[in-house]
Amino acid sequence: IFTETKEWVKPHEALLLEKEEEEEALPVFNWLGLKIVHREIRPYMFSFPRKEIGIELLDLEHIVKALQDKGLTERKEISLLPKILHDEKGRGVLYQETTHLLNRQRSPEKKRELQIMLSSCAIALGRDGALWPCNKIFRADVKTISLFSQIDSNIPFLNYMGEDTEDIVRLCPEFNAKVA
Repeated sequence: IFTETKEWVKPHEALLLEKEEEEEALPVFNWLGLKIVHREIRPYMFSFPRKEIGIELLDLEHIVKALQDKGLTERKEISLLPKILHDEKGRGVLYQETTHLLNRQRSPEKKRELQIMLSSCAIALGRDGALWPCNKIFRADVKTISLFSQIDSNIPFLNYMGEDTEDIVRLCPEFNAKVA
């Protein structure tokens, strides 16, 4: 199968985008090492028996595994990441695709499993400017952050990550009285 990186790969190594809009995330997919079916042949792939051929639709499991393989399982300084993730727009593409895949129709149990998997990935922007695993950084209101940052400046609090990131923000534990 011919891919977006202009390589030929075996069908079981290729991933198919469900919608044309997902192509915006190709630079992120390429950095993650995901082999995406080339856009010119993608429409034809839906007429083939993909399962028999071995081509899968890109799903959140693929992105989570790729993020883990890239070492995004602990706090990472943004300067150590590729340029595509240095600014809000680039990270926004990752967030948009992640949210799209997280909200794909599936059972509530499977969605919860994916949320747990994704929460271990360093995709949440901290107030320190680094990316944190969602399960290791806290979400809180501005007053709480202001108060507790004066008490302990080492508490990792979530920073604003852009529009339409609520599903990712909810993966981060809330800083509450029990945590404090």
